[in-house]
Amino acid sequence: MSQAFLKASPPIDDVVGRALLERRLPVLVSRRAARAPVGAAVIAWDGSPPAGRAVRAALPLLAMASQVTILQCRAGLDTVAADADPRRLKDYLAVAGIDAGVSVIKGRREGEAILAAACTRSADLLVAGAYSRPRLAEAVLGGA
Repeated sequence: MSQAFLKASPPIDDVVGRALLERRLPVLVSRRAARAPVGAAVIAWDGSPPAGRAVRAALPLLAMASQVTILQCRAGLDTVAADADPRRLKDYLAVAGIDAGVSVIKGRREGEAILAAACTRSADLLVAGAYSRPRLAEAVLGGA
């Protein structure tokens, strides 16, 4: 990463945060240089409109992935809304020619559970909708 990028004005984390939380734009953030083809891809699925937008925006990348897993963190919930049913997303992806597996994970902290599951699967790509909860935004983008 170049020093100019790190010293960008406004700071890059502010730009990413605003794009995610204010503009509802798809954002691709990479911790390293992109490589092709995409190996394992993980979708963090809660059935929300932001999650749906993220999946639609990522369809071309998901189609290139060698493996796609839909992760759902139930966080101790006994029931899940119909919109959040990962089988519906699996069917949607199948229409686009993408074969996906489903994995339900448990964890008290959704973000940590999803990241741990993505790391366990050696995911090259994590697709997730941005949450508008300030607490999560601080956890992802840093806080004061």
